[in-house]
Amino acid sequence: MDQVRFTAPTFIGDTIRPEMEVVAKKDREPGGVVTVEETIRNQQGEVVCSATIQVLVARRPAEG
Repeated sequence: MDQVRFTAPTFIGDTIRPEMEVVAKKDREPGGVVTVEETIRNQQGEVVCSATIQVLVARRPAEG
């Protein structure tokens, strides 16, 4: 996780909704790195957290 920002408090009973978007992909053997931007909103639609996440993913084995 990188660039994590908590922009507003959350409270017991709040409903939060994550929104994620893949913004980049780098191929590497045996898989790759996917960069995801995440925004978390509360029930009023206010942003309570934002972050950039890099995830190492595996590639499917070739069928054959």
